[in-house]
Amino acid sequence: MRQTAFERRAGLVAVADRKQRQIRFFTFLIASGLSFWASVEPKAGWLAGLGWVGFIATVVVHRRLRARATRLDWRLRLEKRLENLRALQPTDELTWNIELAEDESGRAIRRLVRDLDILPSAEGGGSFASLFPFFLSTAGQARFIDILTKPVSGLSEILRRQGVIKFWEKRVVLRRKILRISSAMEAMLDTVSLSQAARAEVAPLNAMRWFGLVVAAQILFFALWAVAIFAEKKWIGTVGLVAWLGAYVIVSRRIDLFAAYPRSMLLGKNLRVLHDVSKVLSRVSHWPEAELSAFAGDKNPVQALRSIERAAGALGIRQNPLLALIINFIIPWDLFWTIRFDTARRRVSEALPSWLGALAELEAFIALAEWNAAHGKTLPIFVDSTSESILVEEKELAHPLLPISKRIANDLLISKTARNHLVTGSNMSGKSTFLRAVGLNLLLAHAGAKVTARSLKLVPLRLESSMRPADSLSDGFSSFYSEVSDLVEIVKLAQSESAIFYLIDEIFRGTNNRERRIGAEAVIRALAKTSAMGFVTTHDLDLAALEGAVPTLENHHFRDDVTDGVMTFSYEYRFGPCPSTNALKVMRTAGLPVPM
Repeated sequence: MRQTAFERRAGLVAVADRKQRQIRFFTFLIASGLSFWASVEPKAGWLAGLGWVGFIATVVVHRRLRARATRLDWRLRLEKRLENLRALQPTDELTWNIELAEDESGRAIRRLVRDLDILPSAEGGGSFASLFPFFLSTAGQARFIDILTKPVSGLSEILRRQGVIKFWEKRVVLRRKILRISSAMEAMLDTVSLSQAARAEVAPLNAMRWFGLVVAAQILFFALWAVAIFAEKKWIGTVGLVAWLGAYVIVSRRIDLFAAYPRSMLLGKNLRVLHDVSKVLSRVSHWPEAELSAFAGDKNPVQALRSIERAAGALGIRQNPLLALIINFIIPWDLFWTIRFDTARRRVSEALPSWLGALAELEAFIALAEWNAAHGKTLPIFVDSTSESILVEEKELAHPLLPISKRIANDLLISKTARNHLVTGSNMSGKSTFLRAVGLNLLLAHAGAKVTARSLKLVPLRLESSMRPADSLSDGFSSFYSEVSDLVEIVKLAQSESAIFYLIDEIFRGTNNRERRIGAEAVIRALAKTSAMGFVTTHDLDLAALEGAVPTLENHHFRDDVTDGVMTFSYEYRFGPCPSTNALKVMRTAGLPVPM
């Protein structure tokens, strides 16, 4: 309903804009006609003056109306984005060029991103990240993915995240003001390019002494020309001119006068988003729960950014070459403001990493606060693994990316005595979807956000996955070898860390039955010897015989039912091995000549 109201308001403003454009045009014609009459009849001059006053008034009103229309357009864009989030409709408004390290941690994150649909894939399709086209900067995007996928240092960090997200979840108006800034941006702030621009100097630290040299040379120039005029000896003035130009030549070797204006404009334009965000955050930056110390008190970037904008505005006289020549002939205007710009640039460059870091974290937490408001059901409760026998307990767990009408909720209990679940089941019965539901909810829990479950109690974990092993033509890897490499890393991590939660889907699907059976059993036994917990799904029902022989292993399954020749799925997570398979049923239903 809110979006409909905004659309109605935007329509009224559009109609008013068209009428005001017509009024503006006719007012101009009337003022022009009255001016022509006044040229013939001088007594009508006051009418012409009134006509032009009326025209100026219509211009002012029209500009305000167009500014209002622009603001409404930003609001409409934001409301559309929020509506898409509520409807779980991914968008492609933002690109996600996230670079991950090539080391072990980078490969682990890459697996999670791939397996749990965190980022858009090359093949297209929805993803969790594409629900959030709200980011102001590339650093904000990267921090959002870091918070979701990187292992958490400890329980205190999780509680900190919960506190900050809860703070922003409560402050809807302030949160939406920041999101409106993102909706008004043509493109995201490239923080890498911005940092490079802030570090590029145009003047040395001791630039004021070179300014003094030019001022002295300019005073000498005017003095010598005064002497030359009175003494009627032009060569004296020429000496002053040579000294003045020579001073500029010496200074130009140390101060880049020509680069100052474009760099100040570029820096000022890119820093505008920081300026706007800082003004919004000034109300809450002093609150400890907001964790915005980088924007509080003397650290607030508004004053420093104004210095950049002031210098850019002063150097902007270069757009009028004649005026610039006259002013710089009288005083060293460009040199003075170039030095002022570089001084402000140095202050900004020193504080920029902390500002951008705080902004990135703010963006990530605001996105998760919007998730909480739109879809989060409950805040997870974290417990100490040393004192609890239950490691993960979820009630009515559902997949976060599925619409509510299509969600099937399941309960999950993983304890120290039954922490390794072997999941069997029919094709299309919901094994992979269930693993992704568990995985994405665990990531949300550790990010400090709410989950799509009635309740969730768990110990702090490190999530690992091997669900979609991919071919690599450049490296010459098959999907089978990729899966083997993934499982090697998971087993090593399980042997070295105490709280690994693994998601292994269709283990060793790329090889024959005999070798798959031997390899799968070896991996299951290796994981059972550690304190790791999680799921291994398979179609090999023979592996169900390992329950009892392998400590802490417990059988679960998903199943199908055939009623009147129609195959149906309950998508319920049940105890025990799967009592039936449906591969032959699917083949026969599709029309293949498979015997009964």
